[in-house]
Amino acid sequence: MKKTADENGFTLIEVVIALGILAFAILSMMILQTQAIRGNTAADAITTGSNWAADQIEKVITFDYDDDLLDPLGATSSCPPEIGAAKKCYKTTSTDARYTTYWHVEEDTPIPYTKKVQVVVENVTANANEQHKVKFEYIKPDV
Repeated sequence: MKKTADENGFTLIEVVIALGILAFAILSMMILQTQAIRGNTAADAITTGSNWAADQIEKVITFDYDDDLLDPLGATSSCPPEIGAAKKCYKTTSTDARYTTYWHVEEDTPIPYTKKVQVVVENVTANANEQHKVKFEYIKPDV
C-alpha cells in the first residue's frame, strides 16, 4: 500500500501511548479525590467534636460553683489519658452516640477558691488509627 502526501492521521502505537497517558492521569485524579474525601471526613469529625466540646464547656461554665456536677468527689468514670487515667471524670454521650464527653474537676487549682475543669470530647465512631479528640480547660472562680 502506497502512502500519499495528503494522508494524515495517527498510527496505532501513538493512539495506544496516548490512551496509556490518559488512563494514568485519570487514575491519579481518582486517588487524589479519595484522599481529599478522607481529609474532609476527618476535618468534619474534628469540627463537629470541637463544636460539641464547646457546647459542653458552656454547659459546665453555667453550673454554679457548688453544683453537684462540679464536685470533684462525685465523679465515677475513668478519665481518658489526656486528663489522666488515674483520675475520676464525669461522662456523658451525645444523643447520636458519636461523641463521648469527659470532664474532670480539681478544686483550689491553680489558686484557692477556683476549680479547674478539663473537658475532653472524643469521637467514639472513629477507627483506632484515626482517634479524634478535643481538649478544653476552664478555670471557674467562686464568685
